[in-house]
Amino acid sequence: MTYYFKTTWIALLSIFSIIGMTPIRAEVFQEQKKEDSVDYRQMKIKSYQHWDLYLHENQGYLGRTFVQLKKEEGIDDFLSIGKEAQDEFFKIGQEVKIALKTLFQPDKMNYAALSNTSPKIHVHLIPRYQKPREFAGLVFKDARWGQNYAPYDKSFTVDQDVLFQIRDAIKEKL
Repeated sequence: MTYYFKTTWIALLSIFSIIGMTPIRAEVFQEQKKEDSVDYRQMKIKSYQHWDLYLHENQGYLGRTFVQLKKEEGIDDFLSIGKEAQDEFFKIGQEVKIALKTLFQPDKMNYAALSNTSPKIHVHLIPRYQKPREFAGLVFKDARWGQNYAPYDKSFTVDQDVLFQIRDAIKEKL
């Protein structure tokens, strides 16, 4: 191991330790994710020229969505996308923000483009709530209000029927 690699790895382990995460190999996470995930083809809300909009399977933040770039050839990070895709991304963001404000009245929006667990270019749109919200007979509470959205409660689940109700409500407002 080179000195640079060793010091970088030690720094990453320190950061993981500080934020309470355990580093795992990406391929192991991806295998777990495949087994535990919903079929995202069913979570698609809308398709655009450059992006697809999906409902995130974890609705700990009611209305959490993400947009995923369709064509990624030659694009290695979010800042490498072309002007046309950039413009469309901001148009989608505004549409989703308006739809979520109409449906669930979030107090704030968070955006995350980390690409840590998926190599595909995607951006999360995460509504944040100061007080609990109710939808489909369930109460959704933003336990991390005033803090970073992550780490979020990955054990929080709702039935697929509720996911489809949230998806369809957003779809109707777009």
